[in-house]
Amino acid sequence: MGTLKKITTKVISAKGDIALQMATTEEVFSLDLVSPSGTLATVGIPVLAGEAITEVKVNGKPIWKAGKAMGSSAGVRFKEATSRYLLFAVDPGTWSFIAEKALKP
Repeated sequence: MGTLKKITTKVISAKGDIALQMATTEEVFSLDLVSPSGTLATVGIPVLAGEAITEVKVNGKPIWKAGKAMGSSAGVRFKEATSRYLLFAVDPGTWSFIAEKALKP
């Protein structure tokens, strides 16, 4: 997102419209996704230098906490953690990701 604090976009695809909104503050990164039937999304929660993601909730349910996946939620599966992202596989539907951030000591 660079220096942007909020992004809202719609992508037209062969399967239907994909709606995405992302926002960030010092404490929270949020991502709202609406994906059409017949699609599979990969959602990346950014992990910036000097920051740690302490918890990720999907539609209000914790799915990742303290450095590890907490199982899967119907339609969302943790894929992997890279040096820059926490990656999740996401089935079609309406999803709200909230990632709590903290500064690394």
